[in-house]
Amino acid sequence: MSNVTVPMLPQALSLTGVEQLAVVQAGISVRATCAQVAALGSVGPTGVATDNPTGFQANYTIAGAMGADIGFADLNAIGACIITGITAGFDGQILTVTNLNGSNQITLNALDSTSLPANQFRLPSNVTLAQYQGQTFRYSVTIGCWVAI
Repeated sequence: MSNVTVPMLPQALSLTGVEQLAVVQAGISVRATCAQVAALGSVGPTGVATDNPTGFQANYTIAGAMGADIGFADLNAIGACIITGITAGFDGQILTVTNLNGSNQITLNALDSTSLPANQFRLPSNVTLAQYQGQTFRYSVTIGCWVAI
């Protein structure tokens, strides 16, 4: 079986969610609505935000680059750095925060009230990142913050 690409497929101007699609998974073909496919979500953000933080960072925006397309925060700490929260993402967004610097550590504070509740990290305790160490989070609207995974 091969995939077929249809060139110049007209763009849908508005979908109601009831349109039917043929979906093949594990060799089995089923019909699904556009709404059912949309509910599956996407692979997630793949953009990389970079910054050179130092000192105390509350409600951190990663140099203003934090947004829905960001899945990685590559940070090169230019001094000891404490981050108490990152600007809230969208429900299900996955974000990996990595320290690229070999001389300066980054500490991610657990549920620190100096950041807004929606921007805080749900961790069992503070996490210190040495060079090339990272921590991955999933944003949860239900829980209301970044949750370590």
